[in-house]
Amino acid sequence: MSVSVRNRLVSVAKRLLRSHEVLLLLAAGTAALAALPAPGLLVGILALGQQARVYSLARRQQPSAAMTTSSVVAVLSCALSLGAHGAATVWVALLVGAGVLVGLGQGQLHQRVVPRIRAVNLPGVPTDRRAQEPGALSTAVPVAGILLALLLIAESIRDVPSYVGALALVLALAWMARCAARLRAIVHARRDGSADRAVALAIERYAPQFYVYFSGPVAGDYQLKMWLPYLEQLGVPFAILSRTAQLLPRAARLNTSAPVIACPAVTGLDVCMVPSVRALFYVNINGSISDGVRYLDRTHVHLNHGDSDKPSSYHPIFAMFDRDFVAGPAAIDRFARHGVVMPKEKFVIVGRPQVAAVAETNSDPVPERPTVLYAPTWQSGMREMSLSSLEHGERIVRTLLDTGARVIFRPHPLSAGHRQQAGMIARIDALLAAASTPQCPHLTSSRALRESIIGNYNRSDALVTDVSSVASDYLASCKPMAVVLPIGTWRLADAEEYPVLRATYLIDLGEDDLASGLAPLVGAAPDPLGPVRQELRSYYLGDERDSVRLFLDAAASVLRDTPETATTSG
Repeated sequence: MSVSVRNRLVSVAKRLLRSHEVLLLLAAGTAALAALPAPGLLVGILALGQQARVYSLARRQQPSAAMTTSSVVAVLSCALSLGAHGAATVWVALLVGAGVLVGLGQGQLHQRVVPRIRAVNLPGVPTDRRAQEPGALSTAVPVAGILLALLLIAESIRDVPSYVGALALVLALAWMARCAARLRAIVHARRDGSADRAVALAIERYAPQFYVYFSGPVAGDYQLKMWLPYLEQLGVPFAILSRTAQLLPRAARLNTSAPVIACPAVTGLDVCMVPSVRALFYVNINGSISDGVRYLDRTHVHLNHGDSDKPSSYHPIFAMFDRDFVAGPAAIDRFARHGVVMPKEKFVIVGRPQVAAVAETNSDPVPERPTVLYAPTWQSGMREMSLSSLEHGERIVRTLLDTGARVIFRPHPLSAGHRQQAGMIARIDALLAAASTPQCPHLTSSRALRESIIGNYNRSDALVTDVSSVASDYLASCKPMAVVLPIGTWRLADAEEYPVLRATYLIDLGEDDLASGLAPLVGAAPDPLGPVRQELRSYYLGDERDSVRLFLDAAASVLRDTPETATTSG
């Protein structure tokens, strides 16, 4: 068995063991054994292991449907097996009833009392890096299951006195009472508003002048990372306002000392909007941004996370922002070209600070071999955004290898979160790993993603990508690049609609020979598009020499022109 295949199997096994589905499989197996004349010892051991796993999970996160179902099934399975052994006493029946009732009701209770706001690095508030707040009653059912499993194991080994069942019931009820006391404290804090007041007071004392608003999948935290270094240069207190608590465990990866405030519930936003907050900067477009822009007395600024010719870059939703910071004139013209009316005064050209460090030469060359970066965009579920070439990535990478190029493979960060796309990534990684030599080490996705995309740009001599912000940003290097045209989308070849294509070579997947389209990238054919790339660089990216200053001046102007307010919502 090859190393790549073995690693893939190990990865699949680890994902399976971490998934909640395995709990349901174990629960089904336990129930099946309990229904058969199987040894109670085996049923007890299976139930004990299963419930120990649920207990471990329940201490860290809210109860999922799989966790609750597996716990209830384990409790009933142990009761059934105890009955088969003649050990089903009234104490056991009461314990089973209590466990089932709590299991059926804990989900609704958790939704009602889950904290609205949690934070990392916020002075005056305990740091909470958990992705989910455990439910007050989350551990009650698995503890009942563990006690019943232990009782079943003991009964299978030798007869135990009936008072042992009563003792198990007392222990379970004591644990449930402890959980209920915690639940009561949480409910009381929610009713009298003390929990929200503590957070509001901490935010008021910290006095952030602006929030960086984040929503959507946490794998998109790169959208924050690209802007935080520049926002920190403003030298004023600010915080990241996340609409998902899943960002809390990843706060350390953001490399910022700014607080990360998680506020999933829209009702909690009023607490966060303290008078010092003058503006909100948005790094992406997501359905929940409407929750933020409803605060009309703040200035709402769209930063986006890249400039591209994709439909998402000229969506009418941009009109809801007070300011739209764009890299260059291309972004403004894009709206007009597609018939999207946007008031000119909303646009502020700030350049693209992130590409200031992009070099025009390869910082890590391989002798006598060109290095080509393959960076496909992600596969969106929307037809007009389905521009990714990842599905054909193996063919593209294999062709690059056949030309003798060294390959850096950097898939979109969101692609790994989709099972089918993750499989495509794994196959390309295996191809590169097999082709690597000490003289020509190819970079797989894991290695490429460990460094910034700017680092990938600077390691390369050329780029293969899709219609995306990667193509626009790579213009800063003036190096040759090619855009892959997805099959059936010939209209993308229209450089009037997608001006960046004037500066790129086009790879037609419908052709049998891809090597001819890649030839200018690997030095096998002339590169006549250099002057066009030079021309479009400022059109897409503005003046990259002053982009950091332009951005900081524009952001500071927003804060300066927006007064503090005592109003909480518009």
